[in-house]
Amino acid sequence: MKSVKKRFNDLASRNLDKIQAYHKYTQDDQRTWKLLWDNQTRQLEHIAHKAFFKGLKKLGITGEKIPVFSEINRRLEKLTGWRIYVCDGTLDDDILYYGLMNKMFPVTNFFRLLKDWQYTPAPDMFHEIFGHLPMLTLKKYGECIQMFGIVAKRYNFSPEVMKILPPAFWFLVEFILVRGHGDRRIAGPGILSSVGETLYAAASSKPTIHSCGDSPEAMKNFIRQAMYTKYDITKLQIEYFQVESFDLYYEMIMKYLPKVVAEELKIAT
Repeated sequence: MKSVKKRFNDLASRNLDKIQAYHKYTQDDQRTWKLLWDNQTRQLEHIAHKAFFKGLKKLGITGEKIPVFSEINRRLEKLTGWRIYVCDGTLDDDILYYGLMNKMFPVTNFFRLLKDWQYTPAPDMFHEIFGHLPMLTLKKYGECIQMFGIVAKRYNFSPEVMKILPPAFWFLVEFILVRGHGDRRIAGPGILSSVGETLYAAASSKPTIHSCGDSPEAMKNFIRQAMYTKYDITKLQIEYFQVESFDLYYEMIMKYLPKVVAEELKIAT
């Protein structure tokens, strides 16, 4: 079997323009992008973390047309040092984390159909470009994402670490909430790009909201709880994890994620 590095390099070495093949997009594809853009920017106007809209502007991501991968890549790398590579569907976890360790973020070539604009069961290009990339322009956020890859590599992408990191990534990255001005603020790309989940996550009383305290033990327990919370990728979340500030989030991930993983793997062995 090929090594993680080899499998990653096979994807990351592909030419972005050739693999995207921009000419293949139809008028319906462009309409779908604009429809999603208009809907989400309207919904998120007062509830997204402030870094999100700043990131959209910095990267030149608009609703006028589907972004060109190579253009987005140049802007992202110049601003942050991060680059994108194209995957053909859902990635194996070890490849994802190997890329994150090296400041490489995956963007799938899959894009939902116009008739499916409100929901796609699999992550698509809109989720990754609109949801993930703007937040990467916040330096500390990028460092937090990279830490997941660093931790995975520390344990050689073992089955044990690959069992506990993905749930933590799901709740503490994809669907994280940050308090702001007394309200929930959306920072998780899984919510930022979701037509149906945006307002639900921001205002609904239905889901359980887990809040993180500011003591070392509270932050460790928060991470540990996320690692062992079950989720269903086909449904709205019934649980969200929320931090009181981005400074607290940064401290939690950078300082305590490695500690909790070390503790859990020691217990497991």
